[in-house]
Amino acid sequence: LKRLGLDIPVAVMVTDLLDIHASWQDCGAALYLAPTAEAGRQMVSFGCPAEAVHALGLPVADDFRMGDGSGEDMARLRAELGLDSERPVVLVSGGGEGSGPLEPAARIIVRTLPHSQVVVACGRNERLRRSLSTKGLPVRVLGFVNNMARWMHASDVVVAKAGALTVAEAVAARRPLLVMSALPGQEKGNLRFVLESGIGAYAPPGPALVRALRLLKEQDFRPAVGGITLARQEQ
Repeated sequence: LKRLGLDIPVAVMVTDLLDIHASWQDCGAALYLAPTAEAGRQMVSFGCPAEAVHALGLPVADDFRMGDGSGEDMARLRAELGLDSERPVVLVSGGGEGSGPLEPAARIIVRTLPHSQVVVACGRNERLRRSLSTKGLPVRVLGFVNNMARWMHASDVVVAKAGALTVAEAVAARRPLLVMSALPGQEKGNLRFVLESGIGAYAPPGPALVRALRLLKEQDFRPAVGGITLARQEQ
C-alpha cells in the first residue's frame, strides 16, 4: 500500500497465543488484534503503539459454539455424519494442512480404545489422506472439510497439533483437547497456553497419549476442569 501511495488503514489479526512469530513484528498497521493479553504485551514490546493493540481473543465461527450438548443432539449429529451414536468418537486433526503425527496417533488410539470410532482429518494433505485410506486401519479418513465444527461436536475428544485456531475451536466446542505435537517456535507457546489454562493436555503419540485416553475413558470423556492434566508430565 505504501508503494502504491494508498492511504488505507490495515488491521492485523495476530493468531499466535503466547510466543509471537517474527512475521507479525511489523508495526506499521493501524490496528492490532491480539488473541491474549500476553500476546498484546509482546506486540507493544516490538514497538507497536499501545493504543493500537487490543487483546480480543481469536475469532471463531459461531458454528463451533452451537449445539446444546444433549444426548439427542449428539445422536442426531452422528447419524447425519454416518457415525454410530453408541460408540465414542475421537477426532484427530492436523489443521488445514494436515500436519503432525496423525498416523501414529491414529494407530495408538485404535489400539487403546478399540471400541471407539476414530476420525482423521487430513486437511489439504492429499498424500496422507491417500496413504491412510490404503493402510487398512479402522478409521474414517477425511480430506479438507468445511464442516469441522460438526465433526468436533460429534466427537468426545479432539487430538490435534498445537495450532492456535484448532485450540480456539476445541475450546469453543467445549471438547477435551489432547495436543499431540507442537512445532518449535510459536506452537510451543500455544501448547504452553493450553497447559497453563488447564484446557487440555500434552499427549504425544506414545505412553502419554495412551494414559490420557485411558483417563478420559474412565471419566466417560467428560473430565472436570483440569481433569486431563496428568499428561503434563510428558511436556
